[in-house]
Amino acid sequence: MKGESQAGLRTPFVIIMMAIGILLFWLVHSLASKKTPNPTQTPVLASAPPPAVQIAKPVAVAPVVVAASAAPVVVTTSRRGFAAFFREDIAATNAELGVELAMQQMATNDPAALADWVKNILQQGGQFDGIDPAHITAAAVQALIQSSNAILARDAIAQWMQLPNGPEVGNTALETAARDLAATSPTDALNWLKSLPAGDDRNYAMTTLAADWVKTDPKSAMDWTMQLSDTDGRTAAMERAFNNWAQADDESARQWIKNHLDDPAAETMVTSMVAESGLSYSNPQEAIVWADMISNPSARLENVQDIFLSWVRREPDAAADDIRNDPVLTPDEKKQVLQSFFGWKNSGAAN
Repeated sequence: MKGESQAGLRTPFVIIMMAIGILLFWLVHSLASKKTPNPTQTPVLASAPPPAVQIAKPVAVAPVVVAASAAPVVVTTSRRGFAAFFREDIAATNAELGVELAMQQMATNDPAALADWVKNILQQGGQFDGIDPAHITAAAVQALIQSSNAILARDAIAQWMQLPNGPEVGNTALETAARDLAATSPTDALNWLKSLPAGDDRNYAMTTLAADWVKTDPKSAMDWTMQLSDTDGRTAAMERAFNNWAQADDESARQWIKNHLDDPAAETMVTSMVAESGLSYSNPQEAIVWADMISNPSARLENVQDIFLSWVRREPDAAADDIRNDPVLTPDEKKQVLQSFFGWKNSGAAN
């Protein structure tokens, strides 16, 4: 009885354990089937990229195209070859200093590129970061000369001045290059300036160089200015050089002008010497000697009278005596000069 009861008990137990096993197997199989992708769907996923990938392609390309086409030409050209030397942090507080420092480095590393960069700036109208074009050319020439590229500087100036529409190169750039050359040959420097296209900047630079040269070789300087044409600014060059000479050595200058009184510019030079040199105040007696050289009677009298009026307020007796003893003025002219100062007229000094 005991054995039969045990056998009866085993049968339900076995059945229960088999049921549990089948249930576990089904659960495991179900979980495994959910994690494993359907092989029939794999080609679809591989051949058809998600919509996000297809949208991303045109978005990535579009900014590149827009940036390239929207860049202003002036910025690209202006910075070309210059950006490597340009310090934005310095330029932010002092634009001119920033450009000058960049030019100095560029002149040392790539001087030809510097000359070309300035040429491009002038072709665009001459403005860079609000800096005047004459300042740009002057700084570039100075940088080229300091980096032992003086010949390149002169050649660059010649090219800049031949650009269409006559860009403003400025007299300072011309004077800087010419003075460097004049250190060895003033004649070559002036001839180089004369070879450039005619214009106010070139003419003013020639007057500056002539005025410099007259300090060391006045006669040669004056002879050179005399061969200039009116288009070259002949009178202005002669006048400025002569004034410098007369202030340094009035005796030699006066002797030279006496030998050239037939020159059309002589009258202007003497008048300028009297009126603009300061001699009328520093040495009025000498100034009247100069004024007496003026050939036009009315112009001569006017200049003498101006000198006298400045002098008589300070030294009345000396001024009056000088007019009375003047070897050029006529008696009537002397009386007119003396009477021009009402104090002398009232006191009878004109008699």
